Amino acid sequence: MTISAAELQRWRLYWEEEPWGAHRDNLHTAMIISQLLRPNLKDGVAPPLKTFMLIHPEDRDRESSQDFLMTLDMLARQQARDERKKAHD
Repeated sequence: MTISAAELQRWRLYWEEEPWGAHRDNLHTAMIISQLLRPNLKDGVAPPLKTFMLIHPEDRDRESSQDFLMTLDMLARQQARDERKKAHD
């Protein structure tokens, strides 16, 4: 069975609005934990839901690597902007 790119996009959008499966269960559990902890937190502000979600170690490592690379990219872009600004001054 094959589906078109448009149909795949519709399913992706639907999943973003109404996730199903293990991800949804993980998300709901994180929401419950967040609400249970809220009264015990300073100012009642709970950490992001991601804090309470189960994440496979390989996925966590991949995400950490992506975050690190994005930080390096952001720093490189900032340095390039600073250099361009110095050149114009």
